[in-house]
Amino acid sequence: MRKEPSESVEGHRGWDTRVPWSGRGLGGWREGEGGGAFRNVLEEERRGREVVGDAPTLRRQEATRGCGAGRELVCHSGTHVCEASGNPMGRTGLRGRGSLSRFGPNHTLQPVITRWRRNQDGAICRRSIRKMLEVLVVRPPLSESWALPGGSREPGEMLPRKLKQVLRREFWSSFQNLLIQGTEVYKGYVDDPRNTDNAWIETVAVSIHFPDQSDMDLKRLNSHLHTRDPGMSVQWQVVDKRIPLYANHKTILQKVAALFGAFY
Repeated sequence: MRKEPSESVEGHRGWDTRVPWSGRGLGGWREGEGGGAFRNVLEEERRGREVVGDAPTLRRQEATRGCGAGRELVCHSGTHVCEASGNPMGRTGLRGRGSLSRFGPNHTLQPVITRWRRNQDGAICRRSIRKMLEVLVVRPPLSESWALPGGSREPGEMLPRKLKQVLRREFWSSFQNLLIQGTEVYKGYVDDPRNTDNAWIETVAVSIHFPDQSDMDLKRLNSHLHTRDPGMSVQWQVVDKRIPLYANHKTILQKVAALFGAFY
C-alpha cells in the first residue's frame, strides 16, 4: 500500500552545485498551455505511453546514455530518462524510489477547485480590494495539513484516487468533463518530500472555477461530496497563504489566485 504524504520519508536536498548529475542540466517549472494541452495528456495515456505533455525528441544516444537496460520514460520537462537515471533537479539524500511507486517520474494530477467567497447577501467578499476565493481541500487521516484533492491515478483512469475518496461515483463522469474544460496552470517537476535521487513527482495542475454560486455543476458537486473514511475531512477553505497546506500545493494555489486576480 502506498504511503500517504503524512507517512512519507523525507530527504534533505544537498548543494546541487557540488553534487551535479553527470551530463544533466535539467529542471525548472514549466507553465501549461491551457485545457488543450491537458486533453493531449489524456490522449497520450489512452495510447498506453508513459508521456505527459508535448515532449521534444532527444537523440536516442543522449536519452539512454549510461542506461544498460531500463524502460524509457518521458518527463514533463521533455527529457527522456530510464530507471537508472537521477533526479533532474539534483540529489535529495535518498536513494531508490522510497515511498513512490516507480523509478523516474511519478505522474500526478492536481485539480484546483475554486469558487468565490460570498457573504450572506451573496456579494463576493474582498480583502485588500481583491476578491476572495474558496478552494476545495481534503485532510487525510492523522494529517495536520490540508491538501488539494489530487495525486496519483490508477492505470487507465482519469481521476486521482484521493478525489474518488471524497466524490460519489455517479458524479465521476461529470467531473471528468469539468477537468477537460478546465485551465491548466502548471505542468512539470514539483519539490516534494517524497522525491529521491531516482524517483520524483511531476504533476499537471488544472483549475476548475465556478464563478456563479447558482451554477448547477457546483450544486451537483456539493451534493456528491462525501468521505468513505471517517478519518478524512473535505471542506471549502478560504484561500490564504496562511492555510496549512501540504508541501508544494501552496505554490499551485498561488498560481490559481493570480490567474483570477484574487487575494492570496
